[in-house]
Amino acid sequence: MGIIAQRDEGESVRNETKRGIGVTRLRRRWAAMAGATVLALMATTGPADAATQTSEQALAKPCGYSESGAFAWYNHCTTDGSRIQIRLDAVAGFDTNRCVDPGETRLGWAFEYRNAWYTGRLCRS
Repeated sequence: MGIIAQRDEGESVRNETKRGIGVTRLRRRWAAMAGATVLALMATTGPADAATQTSEQALAKPCGYSESGAFAWYNHCTTDGSRIQIRLDAVAGFDTNRCVDPGETRLGWAFEYRNAWYTGRLCRS
């Protein structure tokens, strides 16, 4: 954190971050403005952009296992439409195999699983 402002009257340089304002407040303002801009742009998009929004939502979660919103997810990223078998690492109980379709699959509550991974096997359609 650096020096933000200096007074002309010859007073010592003040560091606004000590008073709790400055860089953090500016970052919050910029984040709020950026969020408002994104919302405004989303409100003005037409039906032609529906496919783009869907693909952006698919990219929201990384490929493989992830946790969000108290749920465990598996995102099978593929271009060939294959169904794959994954291994679920259960916290309590036995690990199990499960077939997942392309895209995001909600596995269950996040506290039930530690991880999930591709076993190398395909599943029947």
